[in-house]
Amino acid sequence: MTDMIKNKTIIKLSALTDVGIEREHNEDNFLIISDVGTMSKTFGNSQETNLPERGTLLVVADGMGGMSSGEVASRLAIESVNQDFSELQSKEMPDVRSLKSFLKEVIHNAQTRIIQHQHQYPETQGMGTTLVIAWLCNSDKVYVAWVGDSRCYVYNESQGLKQLSKDHSYVQELIDAGKITEEQAFYHPDSNIVTQSLGSEKHNPKPDVVEYSLQINDKLLLCSDGLNGMLQDSEIASILSQTPDLDECRQSLIDTANQAGGNDNITVALCDIVAIPPLSTLESKTTWKTAKYLYVLVTLFVILAVVLLSPILWSSFQGNKESSDGESDSTKSAKSETRKDTLKVSNKSTGLAVPEKNENVSDSQDSDTQTVKTDAEKLKSNADSLEVKKIEIMEGINKLRLENGKKLKEQVDKCENAKSIQTEFYETFKKYVYLAGANEGQIDYSKLQDLPIEDAATLKKTWDTAQTEISEELGKCLTPIPIKD
Repeated sequence: MTDMIKNKTIIKLSALTDVGIEREHNEDNFLIISDVGTMSKTFGNSQETNLPERGTLLVVADGMGGMSSGEVASRLAIESVNQDFSELQSKEMPDVRSLKSFLKEVIHNAQTRIIQHQHQYPETQGMGTTLVIAWLCNSDKVYVAWVGDSRCYVYNESQGLKQLSKDHSYVQELIDAGKITEEQAFYHPDSNIVTQSLGSEKHNPKPDVVEYSLQINDKLLLCSDGLNGMLQDSEIASILSQTPDLDECRQSLIDTANQAGGNDNITVALCDIVAIPPLSTLESKTTWKTAKYLYVLVTLFVILAVVLLSPILWSSFQGNKESSDGESDSTKSAKSETRKDTLKVSNKSTGLAVPEKNENVSDSQDSDTQTVKTDAEKLKSNADSLEVKKIEIMEGINKLRLENGKKLKEQVDKCENAKSIQTEFYETFKKYVYLAGANEGQIDYSKLQDLPIEDAATLKKTWDTAQTEISEELGKCLTPIPIKD
């Protein structure tokens, strides 16, 4: 095991998806390929393995569209990614630049497949999905490509939690413009609006790709916004730091998101970097073939530089020679000044007016320009103030919604209690109501004489008591909710 750790990158993988609390079905999908070379997939509990030569793949897709088949869109995206990486088995492993281009191509292929499905099945028009891909390869690198707001994080005890991806969302644009903070973005009412996704024929995706150098004990986390939409980054970091076991960690993340409300599907894919080879081992992997290519490239570069620079150097040499034979720069300058003085004298002697700069016109133009700039700055300042005020108002409304939501829940419970009392009453005294000729709960008391005396008395007493209780409970649940200013 010691030798294996010295020469190989060791990783652990674990992933899970959960429907959440409020949704009826799960529109998320994920894919874990432990070995891209053999397309071996990982399901369920964590597994420790060497990072294969062609790497390991983690993918998460968050479907959108509800009745328009969001789960179909996310499944198609996952299947498309799987197909593209399967075809990579018969090809040479791409270099870094080609690798990034390949990941963008993978995302565009997923877009094409979803659009084709919509053409074939018009009832799925409007479906869409986000997509985030993490490809671990080259021993200590991870390449992350994404479209939408599904995220990729990396956590390390020494550096904390870092978001490798950057959301394609409305609130992220507000953050970039300096209009809101990340804290405000978390509570923003429009935090679920994405600016890019797969599935729209009118808006082709523009995926982003980043490269990150891994360290030992790094934890990679891919997730749908069902996680980071319910938990702030500090809460996610706390769980990652306090839960070393990968399976327990993924379950803790999902459970905590559900406890916070669970208003969306939650998907978590984790990769723990157990060991990375020392730098000397990584460097030794450079083959003689690679070194030979580098030598050839350097040689060609030197030859090309000589060919391109030769004319420039020769021209410079010739120019210096002519300059030494001709006039000096100071002599030319003196003659130029003499000509200028002569021209001034000539103008004076002939009485011709020499045009001068109109300073008043220039000052007026500068003043107008400054006024326009000032007005523009005021308009921008007012717009920014309005946006901040809108956010503050929406945050206040959200807080009121939460407070009044709790009160409404209590009153709904009271209504449910009243209904249960009413139902219990009707069920319990069904035979008496029937015997008394009741119609929808209205008793004909004239028919009570047909009942035994003790039963009639019991029925009358119980009916009056139940009606009073029902009225009281319904009165409570129909009381208007007090709304705070």
